[in-house]
Amino acid sequence: MPRIVSFKTAQGSRYFLEGTRTQRTKSLHKNHPTDDVGKKPWSNRTVYVAEAVAIHAGLLTQPSAPPVQILENGACMYFIAWNFQANKWGISPSDREGFTYEEQPRIGLSPLELWFTNKTNSFSKWHIGNVITEINEE
Repeated sequence: MPRIVSFKTAQGSRYFLEGTRTQRTKSLHKNHPTDDVGKKPWSNRTVYVAEAVAIHAGLLTQPSAPPVQILENGACMYFIAWNFQANKWGISPSDREGFTYEEQPRIGLSPLELWFTNKTNSFSKWHIGNVITEINEE
């Protein structure tokens, strides 16, 4: 059975797979700094999400958004945000259902790269990629 070794996204970045981890080689993207290209760090884990989740995740990375982490619970993941008024982490009503994900890349899904950078069971650093347009197998 062929094994997926890499995939390409809509803006030309290529991701290489090692188990459930990925390393992105970022292409030059429109409206991004010209020096923000090349190899990025390996993720601790990468999952693959539907377009609606990718769009929502992109909105959560805007400068005006509060800090957001991703918590995994069973077959779902949840965006949890820092609530400045309550001085604690919480889940907004629109995110209480969580989102599902797939473990393998597939054309039409977007990669969600995840890193553990704290002592909790959540991913405190993450990157949402563009939609997958090409899969390479060996």
